[in-house]
Amino acid sequence: MRVLFSLPVRRWPVLLLLILTCEALPAAADPRLPPGDSLSASPFEILIAPNPLQISRYANGPRLRVIARQTGLLIERLDIYSMAGEPIRSLHGRALELPNGPFVPAGTTRTADGWWDLRTAEGTMVASGSYWIRLTVIPIDADGVPAPATTLVRALVLVR
Repeated sequence: MRVLFSLPVRRWPVLLLLILTCEALPAAADPRLPPGDSLSASPFEILIAPNPLQISRYANGPRLRVIARQTGLLIERLDIYSMAGEPIRSLHGRALELPNGPFVPAGTTRTADGWWDLRTAEGTMVASGSYWIRLTVIPIDADGVPAPATTLVRALVLVR
């Protein structure tokens, strides 16, 4: 095994977080393939704010912003996972309560406030910590033809 650079073990989660939050990957991508375009060249992106989120200050939860640059997007689902990969909650596109439903036309931005009440699927409040937010979207071109589903992953940090 070849070491490309030296990084203290305690910094590995930070490196992993940076790698995973800067890429838009197809939902069925082979992980052995090189990554695709950078986020800045992506036809769409998602932003989660504030991040880190102070739970006592933002009781309604985080704000989700979906930006469709070159193609329209149909939001299929949003999944929330712990850093260990355990599923916390799943929301379908309509549950996000974006203005005009789960479709985001090309060249527009949609924002959802209070899309997650910071509870698990069982209804218990989540603990402070880091979580993965995985948004699955279907890009739709100007002719209305859908492309294969694409998944975007972001990290969200919750603090008390």
